[in-house]
This record gives sequence, C-alpha cells and structure tokens, in this order.
Amino acid sequence: MTIRELPLFPLQSVLFPGTSLPLHIFEQRYREMVGRCLEDGSPFGVVLIKEGGEVGEPAVPHAVGTTARIVETTVLADGRINIVTRGERRFRIVSMVRKQPYMIALIEEIAENDDREDPVDPTLVRAVREAYVDCVRSLVALQGGWLGNVETPNDARELSYFVPGTAEFELITKQQILEIPLTSPRLERELEILQRARARIRRDLGEHNPISGARLN
Repeated sequence: MTIRELPLFPLQSVLFPGTSLPLHIFEQRYREMVGRCLEDGSPFGVVLIKEGGEVGEPAVPHAVGTTARIVETTVLADGRINIVTRGERRFRIVSMVRKQPYMIALIEEIAENDDREDPVDPTLVRAVREAYVDCVRSLVALQGGWLGNVETPNDARELSYFVPGTAEFELITKQQILEIPLTSPRLERELEILQRARARIRRDLGEHNPISGARLN
C-alpha cells in the first residue's frame, strides 16, 4: 500500500466511509488547512482524539482514521468556514511529519477486501438492518413520535459503516468498530450493541419512562 502525506484534523468525532460530517472551522490553522484542501481538491484525515482537546495544543490522535472529502463549503464574513465532508477511505498513521500549525502525517490507506475475501452471511445483514430500524423507530416512539420508512444501505460493507456512523454509539466504541478489518466482525459487534439497546428501549417503552440519554451502548 502506498504511503503518502495527509493533513489531519483531530476531533471528538469518528467519521466512517460513506457517511457525512459537518464541521465549523474557526481556528486559523484549520482555515489554512481547509483552504489548501479546497485549492488542491484533496482530502484531509479525521481522527478521534486520544489525548488532548480540539482547540489549543496539538492533540494525540488514535492511529486509525478516515479520509474526508469536502463536498459543501460556506465562507462566512469573518473568515470562518462551514463545511460538510464525506468519509472516503480508512487509513492508518505511520508517522508524524509535523504538528504545527496543523498536523501532517504519513499514512497508508487500509484496503477493503473484495466479497470473496470478506464474505458476509445475508442473515447477519438482515438482523443488523432490522435491529437498527427497530431501535430508530422505538427511540422516536419514546419521544411521542412515529416514523415510517427508515432507509439503510443494501450493501453489507456500506451498512457496517452506516450503522455506527449514524447511531449514537459511544465514541470509543465507534473507534473500535472503525478499526475492525473485516465486514462480518463489524456487523456482529454492531448487532450486539443494537440488541442490547433494543431490549432497553422496549423496557422503557413498556414503562412509559423517557430513556436516559440517547446513546445506544
């Protein structure tokens, strides 16, 4: 796999391939980074912060992240920028090139195996989809609403990224799922979380009590 340089944006967020992440860019260093990405048409890397914060001194990121392509941009009058990014490919940090004014790392993209190398049981895909849809509808019901059709990807790999990318899993759980190499183990982990959440939500629905928090694990 080719090793190349990539600017990094350490965040309290985990981005998955195929999912969207809106960002408000206000620090000068990240305005510069985003400006260069827009000029070059190049992505940057979103990595979950392991130690430190989003603002101030350089944070320590987790080693695995996702490349983010800017798909929408709004420049405000004072120079701040609102962007929407879309996750493309997972990568692993090999080493740091620099930390100021923003991080640049040497990274290698994590290859996705083809269907023959990464087979997935359709029963597992169906179980994850049903559990996800049930949890979403039940959470809406807890708030006194009703939800009809809930769209989910048909492709197993896309589903394995869509579920943690849109559900309120704990950040460290999302990171752990992002780092799982193969699709089936990712879906199996997600199914465990969703099944526990579904049981808890159904209990809360039966008791007519509001669920504590909105997280699913």
